[in-house]
Amino acid sequence: MKSLKVWGSRETLYSDDTVMVNLLHLEKGSYSSFHWHRGKSDKFTVIKGEVKIVTELRETTLKDGDSLIVDPPLKHQFEVVEDSTMIEISYARLDPEDINRLNQGGRIIKGKKVCLDKMIESFKPEPQDAD
Repeated sequence: MKSLKVWGSRETLYSDDTVMVNLLHLEKGSYSSFHWHRGKSDKFTVIKGEVKIVTELRETTLKDGDSLIVDPPLKHQFEVVEDSTMIEISYARLDPEDINRLNQGGRIIKGKKVCLDKMIESFKPEPQDAD
């Protein structure tokens, strides 16, 4: 699907629940909105031309074959230095620590659930009285 933008056009080459691949045709002297994402990263790769990626931290100029990844929640935009073609890959980054436990896991011992914390406690030596 191709859509017209103030900075040129965007053609979606692939899209599913976790990734979107866009081919951007960018017109010299234009720029995108300054924006950020809550959960997706953007990888920009210039196929042909020159594009400046501006973030709240720095500016990076990309030319033929150069790439840059912008992770959330970094604010960013692109500025088109010369007519350019760029691939934009937007993807949700998996967070291996994305878990909210309601209880601790453990073992079933003699028909009873014993959580990991209780198992560890059972191996701690009893305090000794000092004589």
